[in-house]
Amino acid sequence: MMIDADMIDNKSSYNSLVDIGNDSHWVVYEGGLQFYDKNGKVTSVLDDIESLTFRIFTWGYNPVDYKNEKGKPIWDKNSVFLLGNNRISVKSFKSNYYGYIEVY
Repeated sequence: MMIDADMIDNKSSYNSLVDIGNDSHWVVYEGGLQFYDKNGKVTSVLDDIESLTFRIFTWGYNPVDYKNEKGKPIWDKNSVFLLGNNRISVKSFKSNYYGYIEVY
């Protein structure tokens, strides 16, 4: 997936070509897509979706324990939302998702 790196931090920010050129980031979608309503319950009703989560792989960390090659956590767990089982807002997803390439 091509995303703006702000998606990982649950930030909504789209500044036309500035963000595409500066903060674009390729990640690998690894499944686990879940949608949540305003009460935090899983939903499949598109009009009720407030947040979502899914697993990604990106360079720089172990996708199981989110530690770097030296065994240390690579971020403050309170500040990063998408990595792990945390959620991001629909607004963040819509403003930071650029597309994907599917390989068979």
